[in-house]
Amino acid sequence: MYFTGGIGQEKLYRNIGNGQFQDVSVQSGIAAMNLGETFGVISGDIDNDGYRDILVTTYWNSGTAVLRNQGNGTFVLVPNALNDVENWKTAASFADVNKDGFLDVYLTSYVFNSGVVFDGNNEIVGFDYDCNLNQLFINNGNLTFAEASSS
Repeated sequence: MYFTGGIGQEKLYRNIGNGQFQDVSVQSGIAAMNLGETFGVISGDIDNDGYRDILVTTYWNSGTAVLRNQGNGTFVLVPNALNDVENWKTAASFADVNKDGFLDVYLTSYVFNSGVVFDGNNEIVGFDYDCNLNQLFINNGNLTFAEASSS
């Protein structure tokens, strides 16, 4: 199980059976990574090596973190895997959108401006938000992803 830390420490737990989990954050290398302010997490085998990798969504000015599973209980951060630093990502999902055998990534974004809507009596009747666009990234097959939202 992986728990995002928000502004705190990321945590990774290994299932050791019988409903028991062991904190392996330090041994896995997760504890030493500075991922910024984190929000969402998904896992999947993005490089088709048989090991589940981890993707962590982040706050403004922090790129989505892609953590490659080394197959020996450790993870390494893949630098610049996605070029998405300009918005606040809250969640993600994997799917093979282009059916090439590699998992692609869909990122959902959060609001960047919020406000209220008033009626003629100056009473609040609703909310108004400016939102960043969600993004689709196609897996290049080499631990990098190409932004493909417009296509």
